[in-house]
Amino acid sequence: MGLLTLVLIAIQIGVIGAVSVLVAPTVFKSLEASAAGAFLRRLFPRYFVTAAVLGLLASVVAVLGDQLAAAAILGLDGLCFVAARGLVPAINAAKDRGDRSFARLHLFSVVLNTAGLVLAVAAMGVVIVS
Repeated sequence: MGLLTLVLIAIQIGVIGAVSVLVAPTVFKSLEASAAGAFLRRLFPRYFVTAAVLGLLASVVAVLGDQLAAAAILGLDGLCFVAARGLVPAINAAKDRGDRSFARLHLFSVVLNTAGLVLAVAAMGVVIVS
């Protein structure tokens, strides 16, 4: 079970890194602002669901492998992405209204995304050490 947990965490970290470091910045540099926004509005809900499922699935596998510390960390990791997914409609609505809350909501989603990444890396360390 430890190997499967590690594989799921590694996939999640890869997805987080690819979207955060490669896809989003490239989209903004390559497309007009309206096209970039439309693309990312379709991408991010799916991204957050994918990251949440990977984290929560890894948590379940860790429980089955009696790695309770890793399971707890991964559960929190998955919840970060569930919460971030929940913010998407509010972020989009604030952007559409030109509301100043957009910056705060977007920052909160970035913080949740970063927290999810840090928790995934921590969980990987716990699995490797145990």
